[in-house]
Amino acid sequence: MRFLYFIICLLFIGRVFPYNDQWIDLVIELTINNKFNRAITIIQEQINTQPDDYKAYFYLAATYQAKMTHYENLNDGQLFNSAINKTIDIVESKLKSDKVISDSLQADLFFYLGSAYGYRASFQGETGKWYKAIGSGRKAKKYLDRTITTDSTFYDAYLGIGTYKYWLSSKTKFLIWLPFIGDGRDEGIELIKKAIDNNCRSKYMAMHQLIFILLNYEKYTEAIPYAELVKEKFPESEFMWMAVAHTYYKNNDFKKAEPAYVKLLQLAASGEEPNSSHIVKYRYKLVYIYFEQERYSECYKECKKVIALSDNKLLSKKAKNDLEKTRDILEKCRKEMDAKGLPIQSQP
Repeated sequence: MRFLYFIICLLFIGRVFPYNDQWIDLVIELTINNKFNRAITIIQEQINTQPDDYKAYFYLAATYQAKMTHYENLNDGQLFNSAINKTIDIVESKLKSDKVISDSLQADLFFYLGSAYGYRASFQGETGKWYKAIGSGRKAKKYLDRTITTDSTFYDAYLGIGTYKYWLSSKTKFLIWLPFIGDGRDEGIELIKKAIDNNCRSKYMAMHQLIFILLNYEKYTEAIPYAELVKEKFPESEFMWMAVAHTYYKNNDFKKAEPAYVKLLQLAASGEEPNSSHIVKYRYKLVYIYFEQERYSECYKECKKVIALSDNKLLSKKAKNDLEKTRDILEKCRKEMDAKGLPIQSQP
């Protein structure tokens, strides 16, 4: 789990002022469907038109973060830092200005400032700067709190606060017996549901986040209705289907998990720049499903497909771990096939 994982969901939130923010919806849709380069082009056009648009720089940073998360690398780290620093500079400048601003705009500024600090915390944690990440995370929470203090109907901020409360408690649950720590997981879940029930702009991203929270909390069946909703809304999103497939998998509903992982393989292969690590991960899940269902011939063939990808130098650490687990299952599969007299093919 990436440090302060909740921050990723903030990419798709914020209050929209209809007269000039229509581009945000298109950026959201493109990013959810892993079309990062097209999203970045649109954002750059907005920056060229309005160089002091803090939202444009925020979404630029957020899209770079989403892209790095998808490809499991830090290749765009410098570009991300530049965009997030610009976001913070512009927003802080507006808040310090002598100009009188409305409560609505002030809430918007607090929200984007908190979200920007949250993204900074996420990246600092990812690069091992834990002390700085903790400080940035606290600032994120402070400004999100100020958002709802200024405007209690800014429901997207409840999502950010709720996910912060859940993951902070989840990551420090060995300390929750202390009176000054406490367990904020249930409170966090309720805040996220509040955002969803009030149709916040980030409603489906809130559902996506809630799915992983419920699975982490081992409330597997509670995640199913949300999984059904997100796949209906975004039927061609690898990002959403990952949550869907994982939900079925954790519920041991292999009848639904299998086609979900097949769908993920199709989406991964058709992307702008297919992530080979994802392909290994999805195929490994199919290996596991086939083995658990005693479908040994199919399991064997799928194992060979996974192992055929082992020479790829771009595989992530987790993908390499899935390769090793696949090799273990392959040996077990061979033994089962020998015992049952099933033919073993030498090729995939």
